[in-house]
Parts: sequence; structure tokens; C-alpha cells
Amino acid sequence: MWWLRRKVNDMLYGTVIKRIWKKIILVCLYAFGVVYAYHNVPGIEGLKFKLNLVEILGIVTGLLLVFRTQIAYDRYWEGRNLWSKMGSCIGTLARLVWISAKARDAKDVVEKKTIMNLLSAFPLATKHYLRDEYAQEFEEVREYLSVFPEALHKPASAQGNQNGVANGKIKPVDELPNFVAPSNVPSIIVYYIGSYMDLLIERNMVDRNVMRILQDNVTELEDILAALEKILRTPMPLAYSLHLEHCLHIYVMALPFQLVHAMSWYCIPIAGIACFAILGILGIGAEIENPFGYDDNDLPLDDFCKSIINEIRLILNLRLPKQDEWMINSKNFPCGRGCGLNALEMSKTLTINQMYELIRQQALVDPSHDNEMKTSRNSVSIISNGKWDIFPETEP
Repeated sequence: MWWLRRKVNDMLYGTVIKRIWKKIILVCLYAFGVVYAYHNVPGIEGLKFKLNLVEILGIVTGLLLVFRTQIAYDRYWEGRNLWSKMGSCIGTLARLVWISAKARDAKDVVEKKTIMNLLSAFPLATKHYLRDEYAQEFEEVREYLSVFPEALHKPASAQGNQNGVANGKIKPVDELPNFVAPSNVPSIIVYYIGSYMDLLIERNMVDRNVMRILQDNVTELEDILAALEKILRTPMPLAYSLHLEHCLHIYVMALPFQLVHAMSWYCIPIAGIACFAILGILGIGAEIENPFGYDDNDLPLDDFCKSIINEIRLILNLRLPKQDEWMINSKNFPCGRGCGLNALEMSKTLTINQMYELIRQQALVDPSHDNEMKTSRNSVSIISNGKWDIFPETEP
């Protein structure tokens, strides 16, 4: 029944049971065979392992599992931090390009909007690149990359996999192509954005300090992409992974012989539970060491991309603010509504010294007290109802 299947899938979402359930069944069958032989095969009832052997195997296996899981989680957390840095860099680039780069005509605005499209495409292209997919085959990326030459629209089936990674495994060196194909779309996007920075310098559209920030963030994007590739292309050493799996399987196979004498048939579920606990930790490490895929426990890259793109859209939607519109108006109360004067009235009625005195006196007031305070200059006083009364010594 479909509803029961859906309920089970919801219960198992995010767990490693789907990865290890076959091994758990095999261990239970193996434990059943050990118990059956113990009770029915003559002479085998005396076969049992010493407790010291299982303890030694357990200590070694525990140390290996801790190290394995810690490395996997470090990779997972580093990937998350890198995506956070990417969002910060793209947000800074978008804000400075859209606001600080002075447009002289419609052509400049078109160029700025094109760069905003490239910034929107960068996280999407990076997501597909980390998943060993060609970004240009996805509509969500092509929407922003219409500016790219036709040579970069070559389908992935005609290019082959250029990442050096296939199904999470590193390709041998002799299988890698000896030419550079346009599959690393994020790197090409950074190249185009960098060329626009040179154009801003040539046209003198931004000052030197802003350009330094822009170039630093473009370089930071390159560093982030390189760090993400390092996580993707650096798997757990094969010898370590194999040795850990061998130790785990030896431990699980030795466990029924240790338990059968004391627990008899009860050692079958106990062996299954032990297998679930031990192999589950191993499965968690294997699942999160490459956090860029489609597994339930992988990073939500789609949500990260949507968040970055929404921030860019917000920047495009906001009109450039004018200080006189949002600072010097009747709705702005710099000293609070209890002062009774808005920003427009302050700018017209107070001198600069009176304004500083007002701010200084406000900083001395505890908002929880209604006690009357008077200044030595008698230029500003606070009355019990919280209203500010201005008594200027001289006319503004």
C-alpha cells in the first residue's frame, strides 16, 4: 500500500538504515548459523572466543571509527563554511557593482546587470560542478549564462567527464583528458567577472578602495572553488578505509561466538543491534565525507543557491537610497520619539552644539526612570513624562 510505503520512507529519512540493512540481515543470519551449530553440531559447543579478544577488537575498532567519523565531519563542516563564505563574497560583489560602480549610460547598466546574472549563476554552476554535472545542461543555469559563447554550450555527453571524478571515485591519471574542456563553468564565470573588473578600472567607474575590495572578493571566489574541489577530489585513503572495514567485519563475526555460550538464541538480536550501531557509524562517515550530492544528509545546496540568488534580487529591486529621503524627514527620530523632535525639525531649529548636547544628555538617561534631569547649561532638560524640552541659550 502506497501510504504505508510513504510512512516508512518518512520514518527512515536521513537515517543510515537504508545503507546498511542488508548487512544487518546477513549478520543476523550468520549469528543464527552459529547458534544452530552450537546446539546441534557435536563438539562445537566448546568453541567460544575469549573475552579479551573481543575487547581488544572493540578498542581498536572504536579508535578507528572515531578517527574516521571525525575526518568525515570535518569535511562536511568545511564544505558548509565555504558555502557561507561564497554567499558573503557574492553579496559584497553584487552590492558594490550595483551601487558603487557609477553608470553613465544605458550600456553601463546593461553591463552591470550582466555581471549580476553571472554572480547569480556562480553558486548554481558550482553546485552542478561538485555533483559532476555539466551546468549548461540545466535550465536554471542557462537562464543566467546566455552571455557565454556557443563553444561553452557543448553538451556533457560530447565532452565526457572532465572533473576527474566519476560516481564519487577518483579517475586514474591515464584516463584523464590531455586538454581543457569547458566543464568547469564556475571557473569560467570568475574569469568573466575578473575581466569586468579590469573594465571598471579602465573606465574609472569606481574608486581605488572599492576596486581593491572587488578584486579581493573575486580572488576569494577562486579560493573557495579550489577548496571545494579539494574536498571533492580527496577521498579517504583506500588502505585506511579497507583496514577499518576488515576490522569491523572481524569484530562482528567474532561477537556471536562470544555471546552464544551465555545468551544462546538471544545473541541473534544482540548481534544485529551491535551490527547496526557499529556499521551505522561507518555508514554515517561514508555518507557525509562528500557532502555535495543528493543524499538525505548532504548539504542543502539548492537552498544555499536560492538564498544567494534572492539576496541578489533584493539588491536589484531596491532603489538607490538618497540620504535626504530616509535621514532628514519627519519620520526619523534620531533621539527617540520621547524627544518630541524629528530629524527635519532638529536640522532646522538646533545648532550643532545644541544637537551634541541633546545627544549627550540622552545618553545619560536611563529609559526605565522618569526622574527629572537638568543639565548644567540649562540648554536641555528632561521632564517627568519623558518628553524633551529644548531651551536654547541663543537663537539657532
